[in-house]
Amino acid sequence: MSRSNKAADGLRDESVLPKMLEKALLENVAPVALPPERNAALRARILKQIHPTVPAGFFSVHAADGSWEPINPKVDMKRLYADGNMFAFLLRFQPGGQIDDHMHAQVEECIVLEGEIYLDDALFKPGEYQLAGPRSRHANVHSPSGCLMFVRRGLAP
Repeated sequence: MSRSNKAADGLRDESVLPKMLEKALLENVAPVALPPERNAALRARILKQIHPTVPAGFFSVHAADGSWEPINPKVDMKRLYADGNMFAFLLRFQPGGQIDDHMHAQVEECIVLEGEIYLDDALFKPGEYQLAGPRSRHANVHSPSGCLMFVRRGLAP
């Protein structure tokens, strides 16, 4: 969701590539397909780092569990859960926090828990929900007053 090398989607921050160059590369360079066995091994390694295997039964994350990682100025992410199909996390926006223009590779759901946030031109308040389909784009995500939101998205196969 953001342009940070700490973010789950793997995009880089401005200090690595200028935004215009990054956007041109992402939109114009065709991806290279890995052999299926290499793809499966790489995926398993990444998912293991995101979250360990979940034991049978319930999985809970309490408020004091985990840590908040900065992904943009004034925006932090707290990883909750990931498996081979989806990734769930919290996003905390300080007043004035924003996320750069981005495309969704897979379905992404979000619900506002506290505060207010603009997803493009639409204002979302606590309890309000948005589902973004694959290849949908957010051009402008920002929170003038601060916001806490839950996000769950599919992981590309």
